Amino acid sequence: MNPTNLFAFTTLPLKQRFTVSTGLMLLPLLLLTLGGYLITRATLHFIEKAQEEALGEMLTTAQQQGLLLKSAMPVSGYLIHGGSTDKQLWLSLANRVEQGFNALDGIHFGEEKERKLLATAKGEWQRARLLADRVMAAEQPMSNVAMPMMREEFDKHIGLSYSALEDILALARQELVEQVEQTYLLKDKLLLLSVTLMVTAVILILLVGTALSRSIMGPLNHLLEGAVRFGRGELDYRVPVLNNDGLTNLSTAINAMAQHLEESRCVLEEMSRRDGLTGLLDKREFERSLNRNIDRYRRYGQPFCLIMLDLDHFKKINDSHGHPVGDEVLKSVARVVTNETRDVDIAARYGGEELVVILSSTTLPSARVIAERIRASVSSLRVGGMAAKSLEITVSAGIASFPDHADNSEDLIAHADRALYEAKAAGRNQVKAYGGLANHPRE
Repeated sequence: MNPTNLFAFTTLPLKQRFTVSTGLMLLPLLLLTLGGYLITRATLHFIEKAQEEALGEMLTTAQQQGLLLKSAMPVSGYLIHGGSTDKQLWLSLANRVEQGFNALDGIHFGEEKERKLLATAKGEWQRARLLADRVMAAEQPMSNVAMPMMREEFDKHIGLSYSALEDILALARQELVEQVEQTYLLKDKLLLLSVTLMVTAVILILLVGTALSRSIMGPLNHLLEGAVRFGRGELDYRVPVLNNDGLTNLSTAINAMAQHLEESRCVLEEMSRRDGLTGLLDKREFERSLNRNIDRYRRYGQPFCLIMLDLDHFKKINDSHGHPVGDEVLKSVARVVTNETRDVDIAARYGGEELVVILSSTTLPSARVIAERIRASVSSLRVGGMAAKSLEITVSAGIASFPDHADNSEDLIAHADRALYEAKAAGRNQVKAYGGLANHPRE
């Protein structure tokens, strides 16, 4: 068999390669060829079934982790706002978490350790739910000194449940790798047996057998590499899809599952960076972004400004119109801030009714213009609902510039807050810039 014919043989579909091999082999080796074909098909079926089961288990577990994280949001929201919306959201999410655990109960876990981890996750969730139900039953959670401790305990149980599910994911990934490796060993044994029996056969049989083994080993090695890399968490990797090959459907299914897992992970990561009410970045992500801007200045000399915004008389809005209206006001102001700033700027909820904006590569005069634009846009806001038609929504803003007003993050925040205080003291609904310079004694 010349190289041209050998290449043409290796590009044939898997079934046709077996058919051609059977036709070229001698009659005494017919049973060997047929047996090799059947074993290979069974091996491929085992791989596909094992991959589907393991990836399905991983997907269901990852989705349950996402529901656990989301279930913590309305509990925190209720402690902050005490609204009925958080209660309803909690009940909905709690039911979905219960359904998720029921779905996990329906999965056949091969290891006793996985079943114990699932029981642990469920137990921690039940403890967390009992605490959350007690929090939701409190009529005035904000004034109840026991509530923060209960929330911390709730968060601890949610974290333990999440960790148990993470351990299940790790075991599933390891199981996936081990299953493919076992199949790889079975394939090697099959090839070794075939070579041993074909020692006495003609050169033609050896060439056909070698071409057949190589055509199978390539796709299996791709699948093994994919399983190993998925096990390491490299969900952006994709198994090569070979045309006219019997493994195409399996490779496509694995890639689709990996893409879905990657998208789910991205969604969870993005949710962890955002404030649940306004959709802006949370305080922790704001602090990271602030430090990145400081590092960028020290490398490239790019100044930036920090705007600190605070809604005027927000407590009065909550007291007079209720927390749902107050929440809608906060969301509306957050949308204004997002619309009036650039994509490169960082907008975050600093706490309560305070919002902050990092204006990248921006000088103080430009920051004043942007802050005034935000202030004017907020003043023209109209929140829907009969109870809120007469609302006058305004914000006060304080600006501090880096490095003109501060040379570290703590001072920059403190000086922007000082400027905000001056805006409040001057009558609210206005913008003030900090009047000091960097390296002055801290106030």
